[in-house]
Amino acid sequence: MASFHLLVSYATIILAIIAGITYATRSIWGPRLRRFRYSPVHDSFESDIQNGLTSNSFDLFQNVLSQDSRAGLDEASSMEIKGIMKKQQCSFDQARLIYLRNTMSRNNIDPSGLPLDSKAITKL
Repeated sequence: MASFHLLVSYATIILAIIAGITYATRSIWGPRLRRFRYSPVHDSFESDIQNGLTSNSFDLFQNVLSQDSRAGLDEASSMEIKGIMKKQQCSFDQARLIYLRNTMSRNNIDPSGLPLDSKAITKL
């Protein structure tokens, strides 16, 4: 019986130590847990603004002020742009540029806008 109480005491002490270490190091591991949190599907320009998908050159505030009834930005594109922003630690405008260049590259278009397909007619 005494060994059971001793075992419970040791388990309590170990649990208290683990809890203390976890609490003391929360600033290290806490930000890493943010990516696992639920993020609701956005359906308006207001939620796009809250997600950081606006800038001086791509101003969504005007859409909100004018009570634009559209659904907001394209879900797939905005998710990819948010991923680029997070992965490459860049601004919204830089991420949009990277997204545009990637999309153009996937569609066989060079950065100047000309098609890379040798069969494409670019001059008449």
